[in-house]
Amino acid sequence: LEYTTAKQVQSAVHQYDREGMLSELYGVTGWDFDFRGHKLHGDWQAALGVTLRVPHLSWVSMNGEAKRDYPASINYQAAWYKKYHLIEDYFARVNSILTRGKADVKVAVLHPIRNLWLTLGTYDNTHLKVEEICKEFSKLTERLVKNHIDFDFVSESNFEKQNVHFANGKFVVDKMEYDVLIIPEMLTLKSTTVEVLKTVKEQKGRVIAFGNSPKYMDGKRSIVPNELYKLFETKPYGIEKIVDAIEEYRDYGIRENGVLVNDYCAQMRVDGDDKWLFIAKAVQADREDLSMRKLTVKIKGEYVPSLYNCENGEVYSVKYSVEDGFTNVYLEVFAQDSIMLRLAKVLDDEKCEPLNKTVDFTTPVQDENKYTLCDDNVYLIDRASFKLDDGEFEEVCDILRKDNELCGRIGIKQRGEGAAQPWVNSKKNKPTHKITLKCEFTSKIRYKDAVLAIENAKDCTITFNKKLVDNTAIGWYVDKCIDKVALGVIKKGVNTLIVEMPFGESTYTEYMYILGKFGVYDAENPYIDKLPKTLKFGDISSQGLLFYGDNLEYHLKGVSGERLHIPSYKGGLVEVLSGEERLGEIIYSPYVVDISGKKDITLKFYGTRINTFGQLHNTLHDKYGWFGSQSWRTYGDEWTDKYLPWEQGILKTPMIK
Repeated sequence: LEYTTAKQVQSAVHQYDREGMLSELYGVTGWDFDFRGHKLHGDWQAALGVTLRVPHLSWVSMNGEAKRDYPASINYQAAWYKKYHLIEDYFARVNSILTRGKADVKVAVLHPIRNLWLTLGTYDNTHLKVEEICKEFSKLTERLVKNHIDFDFVSESNFEKQNVHFANGKFVVDKMEYDVLIIPEMLTLKSTTVEVLKTVKEQKGRVIAFGNSPKYMDGKRSIVPNELYKLFETKPYGIEKIVDAIEEYRDYGIRENGVLVNDYCAQMRVDGDDKWLFIAKAVQADREDLSMRKLTVKIKGEYVPSLYNCENGEVYSVKYSVEDGFTNVYLEVFAQDSIMLRLAKVLDDEKCEPLNKTVDFTTPVQDENKYTLCDDNVYLIDRASFKLDDGEFEEVCDILRKDNELCGRIGIKQRGEGAAQPWVNSKKNKPTHKITLKCEFTSKIRYKDAVLAIENAKDCTITFNKKLVDNTAIGWYVDKCIDKVALGVIKKGVNTLIVEMPFGESTYTEYMYILGKFGVYDAENPYIDKLPKTLKFGDISSQGLLFYGDNLEYHLKGVSGERLHIPSYKGGLVEVLSGEERLGEIIYSPYVVDISGKKDITLKFYGTRINTFGQLHNTLHDKYGWFGSQSWRTYGDEWTDKYLPWEQGILKTPMIK
């Protein structure tokens, strides 16, 4: 995670007393990015001041290259979109609290950006030193963020614009008053900074400077900074030395077995006589982590704490003690948990008791169950033999990669991350070429009433098993730009689909999909067969749902117990129902919901579109890291013709207590 950007903006928000801090997030995360990821990425940014998330993104259309514009779409194209309010409701509660009162920050850190400016020169001569400065700045920021002593950066460039001065022992920067100013090792200072810092002694302020005094002022050789440093406390430079120096300003610490943890970040706010403390994970959390951690939050001052559950709006009592002027709050937390503590001076209203999340389940439910698909199954057609104009059919190839090859052949720009949106390209010259795609697939059953999902069906001539297909749209699939057309009967054996379409700068050659109530098997050589009658808990892509990307329901009969636990799932989330009654959602570790008195349970799994529209030939899979347009068109060792489906479904048998 990269903390420097958020921390710099948060500092400005504090100093200018702005209510909001905006951040765009979730871009390039891919179709497989689930609700756990949405919460965790929003959590650490909330702890660093973000009060308004701008989720990337909601597509207007998936037409052409637009569907590879850094998915997933947080819109109707996602199978889980109707449940996304759970994420937004959560952050609405978080942000309603974190915009109350005022930030409680006692430490200011002079931003060392001028070290970089003074060093920057030609790449060959300065890039190593520049990289060293940037890495040191990132390390300093991360170490301070994870140390649970909040701080703000102070920018020298703003000294002339802001009301910056020492007064009554405080370092004042506009609306903020700090107890101490930390100066990391600097190469140069601005003369305006020097003038402000000269008053530190007479105003009884405190400055701690680390490392050698600067040799420059305003970028020019000067002895003035050296004389200035005689007014400060000075120490040898080192990130840990800075951490040690500000320990006395600690208002809270998060400990496990008595030791400060370094995988959480936090912010504290003063709200009248009370305070709020929000704590979030500062590292990526393991989806499979079911362990419970016992944390102690030690807070300076005597308070009556309560735990605000921002997921459901309930307020819980917590175990705590008050000793020697400190409040110790005892918490049991899991991998994706955040913590919102209200620290009141007096006892508040009676609180709820939180759900017991302890994972001590011993009884598995039946491993194989009946199920219901919430949409038709899908057979992906992403390979075809191509014919340009009236030429000969060429070898079978991936459709997207072949499309780019043909673009180069006729002298037009290849598709990719720089491609314009389809409504822009549609205004360009009409295509003067045509291409014909011939696709063959095998079915072990005869299946009537198959449907073809294809973009721009009205512009295509479609032949299936030597019969002309009516290209009139009878609906749409996933996105309104992907037309459904009645394909007819899939025969037992080899089936042949031939599609002729215009080709040029304003067209896109896209994957196609055959839809129906059939199964799709074998990632090596996919074929159609009957759907399975039941599903086992495990990866659904290996159980006849190779390319399925919608929701499905597992039907559990005769369940007896109080709580249900799902050890592992891959998808958006799981909703737990009894008949029409919603019992709750399973999203975050330890994946537990109350089912007291219910016998028949439905587990509604909300899928992702990763195996329908994702990168199924990219050998790096989730390690690719940047799911932009080119992640679908990898080459060399990063490509395989074999399908590499992503795990989806409830992967381990649920347990009952």
